[in-house]
Amino acid sequence: SNVAVTLTRLGPNRIRASSPDAHMGSVEIDLTMIDGKIYNAGGDTPFIVDPGVVPATLSLDPHTALAFRGQRRR
Repeated sequence: SNVAVTLTRLGPNRIRASSPDAHMGSVEIDLTMIDGKIYNAGGDTPFIVDPGVVPATLSLDPHTALAFRGQRRR
């Protein structure tokens, strides 16, 4: 389905992932980089961005309640 997720930078290593989709909601995430991929630095929301893939791919699972996998669009 067509679900949009917006990533907003809140600080050097912190973002907010939000969506107008009621099931996705909004979550704030602390980030770390390992082997060229960006991961959640802790908490209950798996988050992975692989910027080495074109287009960049995001895997997000807010509070482990709903899995999302998508690609960057402009």
